[in-house]
This record gives sequence, structure tokens and C-alpha cells, in this order.
Amino acid sequence: MKAYNQTYSEAVKYSPQSLTSEDLETMAEAADRIEEVDYELEQVKADLTKAEDKGAEFVEELEALREFFTDCFARLNGEYPCPSWSSDYDKSVIFEAIEKGSSDEKSI
Repeated sequence: MKAYNQTYSEAVKYSPQSLTSEDLETMAEAADRIEEVDYELEQVKADLTKAEDKGAEFVEELEALREFFTDCFARLNGEYPCPSWSSDYDKSVIFEAIEKGSSDEKSI
């Protein structure tokens, strides 16, 4: 049995003969759990990387959508001076303008 104030690593290094089979079993269980935790950590890191990639893609999509609506409002030639791309009303103005343009094209 290892000395009372001695860690397992000290016992292995300085007095391996003092380790009991119970001590060795405890160390083996700890080593197994360390391997499990290392594997779980790698899985979490991989999941985090995937989430960061998806987040970046989502931000890019939102930016493209914001740019689209900004361009749409710009084409209303100042008739709508302070739009918000997140406003349902503002989106309806764009959709109405698109529909109107679509019906104007049919009559040509």
C-alpha cells in the first residue's frame, strides 16, 4: 500500500512495491476514464467546429438577405426612406412592388 501522503504517480516512481492490487486497479480505472474523457473532448471539439461552421454559413446567408432587401429598398427610389429589413411591413412593401412589377410586365 502506498504511503499516506504519497500520490499514485509518486508511489509508482519511488516505491512501486508499495502498491497493492487495489491501487493498481484504481489507477487502471482512472486511466480508462481519462481515455474516455479525452475521446469525449475530441467529440465536443468536433461538434463545436461543426456548429461554428454552420453559424458562419448562417451569418453569410443573413448578410446576403440583408443586402437583398437593402437593394430592394434602394430601387424604390427614395419613396421609402428608412426601411428595416427585419420588419414584416417593410417586406410586404417590397413584395407588393415585385408583384406590381410582375403585373406591369405581363401587360407589355
